[in-house]
Amino acid sequence: KYNEALEIIPENRTDINSRITNLKDQMRIAEKQLADYLLAIEKADGLFNLGKHTEALPLYVDAGTIRPDEEYPKSQIRKIQDIIDKKNTEYAALIEKADEYFNQEKWQSAKNNYADALAVRPGDEYAISQMQLINQKISMKLAADVEKSLTNKAFADIIKQADG
Repeated sequence: KYNEALEIIPENRTDINSRITNLKDQMRIAEKQLADYLLAIEKADGLFNLGKHTEALPLYVDAGTIRPDEEYPKSQIRKIQDIIDKKNTEYAALIEKADEYFNQEKWQSAKNNYADALAVRPGDEYAISQMQLINQKISMKLAADVEKSLTNKAFADIIKQADG
């Protein structure tokens, strides 16, 4: 058909060749965009399914940038934001409760809540430092209890010898 068109209007050969080249370039760009989009979605879905939501988020954003009319990346971004919001709320409640126990010197309850907060947000420096502080306080209390016990025993032994 191309050659037939050139025979009918030979003076438009340059214009027709230019249009064909332009269409081929557009097809290559569209194919690359589709491949980039599918790769970003594949990687993001893999991370999402492993529970690595914060790592998947930028890949869904990239996919949405590549193909702004696609609903799927937008939907996944909303899901991740909901998950992150839920985790932040859960973390805040656990830390608040742990701090309450800490201030009441209920060390084991505080420690349990800080540990639960770490399960929600692994590596959280605040929860880790509070647990270390609790361990120090528990150790100090145990040492004081042992010293008191030894002092009481020694006193009892002295009284027993004096009575003896």
